[in-house]
Amino acid sequence: MSISAAEWEIIQLMYEYNRATDHQDFERLAVCFTETGVFVGAWATWTMRPQAHEFAEFVRNRTNVGEVRHFISHPLINVEGNTATAVTALLMTRLDGDGRPTVELTGEYHDLLTLVDGQWLFERRTVVVDGSDFGPQ
Repeated sequence: MSISAAEWEIIQLMYEYNRATDHQDFERLAVCFTETGVFVGAWATWTMRPQAHEFAEFVRNRTNVGEVRHFISHPLINVEGNTATAVTALLMTRLDGDGRPTVELTGEYHDLLTLVDGQWLFERRTVVVDGSDFGPQ
């Protein structure tokens, strides 16, 4: 079974989001979202384009560039016209004091996406952290 062009473009958006987050490129991260697109994180919710600066400050206070990596797998994507939903497994690592990667958290992303001017963007991205009360259950 092959994936559709829309599914492939959505997966590429997910990878772009991860790279932007890991490299703390918050301008690049913000344009992964629609104008009103929301990220529901484990600690707070941001409307990404207008609040990219606040999100950047929050992240920079918690981690250094290159210290954290986000990995995704098993995307389950459902495209219906100009909208899509996706659920994707998440693994986040963090370098320990000796520079070795350790598992920071596991969970899932629950996404609502919209096709805007031929480009798939997040309308809502929610992280659900395993073993916590964060995110929808």
